[in-house]
Amino acid sequence: MADEDRNSRLAEVERILARMAKNAEKEEKKNNRRAKENEKRAAENERMIEELRESSKSVDRQLKRLGRQLGGEGNRWGKVVEDLVAGDLIAIAREVIGVNIDYVSTRTYPEDRSWEIDVLGTNHEVVVAVEVKTRLSQKDIDKFLAKTLLPFTRSTCKKRPRKRVFGVIAYVKVASQEKESEVINYA
Repeated sequence: MADEDRNSRLAEVERILARMAKNAEKEEKKNNRRAKENEKRAAENERMIEELRESSKSVDRQLKRLGRQLGGEGNRWGKVVEDLVAGDLIAIAREVIGVNIDYVSTRTYPEDRSWEIDVLGTNHEVVVAVEVKTRLSQKDIDKFLAKTLLPFTRSTCKKRPRKRVFGVIAYVKVASQEKESEVINYA
């Protein structure tokens, strides 16, 4: 009976081991299937990432093109504002500065084109140089004074030493990050 018990236990252990081997084989097949699925997903993810990169490049190109177009619209808007200021410069000069202007021009450059006067008004005694901004900031004021008005004044005074030069800044609105009263006081 002891042999039968032992044989019975051995048979039971063998069945258990066979079942464990079968389960291990099933698990290995599942793991292999999962690994293949993961490889497929990884390949699909790589493909999608590459498509997103290409799409992103396309969107970037479109945004740049749109930015250029909007910049072009902004430039046109700036030119419209310059023309409006030019049309009113004679009245503005008379009311604000107290001088009569005989001649008004827009977009005046020196020979070397190192600066531009957006609107220029003159008579035999005075020159009024106007910088036009759709959005004005303190930085714009500094730039106008240093890079435009100062060279323009030097150039004008050399040619016509008796003329007085007035610098004027016309703007539509103050840049959103700055307080209007501070920018106006600064100007």
